[in-house]
Amino acid sequence: MKSRTWPFLCLFLSLSLSASAASLSLRDGGSAKISIASRADKTALWPGDLLTYTVQVLHDADVELVVDYLNPEKLSLNPFVIRSLAFDKRARGDKKKLLEITFLLSTYETGKNELAIPAFNLFYFRREPGFKKSDLQESIAQTVRVPPFPVGLRSTLSGSQLKLRDYKPFQRTDRRIAQSALVLGIMGMICVAGIGVKQARRRFRSGRSAKPRKASRRSQAKLAQNRLAAIQALRQGSPEELQSFYAETDRFLRELLRQRLNVETAGLTADEIENALKNAPPHPFLGPEIKAVLDHCDRVRYGKDGLRVAGELSAQVSEALERIVRSARD
Repeated sequence: MKSRTWPFLCLFLSLSLSASAASLSLRDGGSAKISIASRADKTALWPGDLLTYTVQVLHDADVELVVDYLNPEKLSLNPFVIRSLAFDKRARGDKKKLLEITFLLSTYETGKNELAIPAFNLFYFRREPGFKKSDLQESIAQTVRVPPFPVGLRSTLSGSQLKLRDYKPFQRTDRRIAQSALVLGIMGMICVAGIGVKQARRRFRSGRSAKPRKASRRSQAKLAQNRLAAIQALRQGSPEELQSFYAETDRFLRELLRQRLNVETAGLTADEIENALKNAPPHPFLGPEIKAVLDHCDRVRYGKDGLRVAGELSAQVSEALERIVRSARD
């Protein structure tokens, strides 16, 4: 009798133990309450590159996840450096809640083909009926582990080869070929230099030939005589032309002094021009007469009685202008 009841007793004990273990797992926050998914925006990265690593934690509404320690100062993912960390909590329509954690990572690890973003723990509490937030301090936090995530690592060095990937072994060159190439290079440089010198000479010569030649004294005298005749003709015209006679006389005298006597008269008054002519041989005696003509021109052009005396002074100015041109030509 005892031999028959013993198997039934063992079976009963095993079923009781399994049932109690299942209920214990569910009470302590079993795996059915929380699901974790992770992804990265790259399958491989170079040293120093940035990688976006996202962890999504889907859980029931009665699970309270602790996010206070989710910051780069408290969380370590060595050999990855946490550049930034952000998380977002939102509710879903199926009475579930979602926590999304986004890491911006980088690494400077070398010499490996693959790295793994290390696992880390998430802490949470279970909200039982009648649970209050004030009970969190007295409750014991439970943990769920985020699994490691593999990431490929690329390097400028391939395998055990310690040379650059585009490295090519140096090939010996035939000495005769090298000497021929050197001679051809030197000859080419000489040809280019010769062409440059030739072009420089041509430009220098063309620049010298293009330089305007100074007109001869005879041609200058002829031009001055023609200009004087045109100015004298303005005396016999209208009042406006008579005014132009004095303006052209003033301009003509200043140009004549600059061309013939090398005296720069731009911006000088009549007195300053007279002083400048004292030190400008061989015509220092022209100073007083030139000053007188310039004074008459200023009086007619800018004086209050300019219109009244314009006709009276025209003959005197015209004769003085002829003498000045004749003296400057001699």
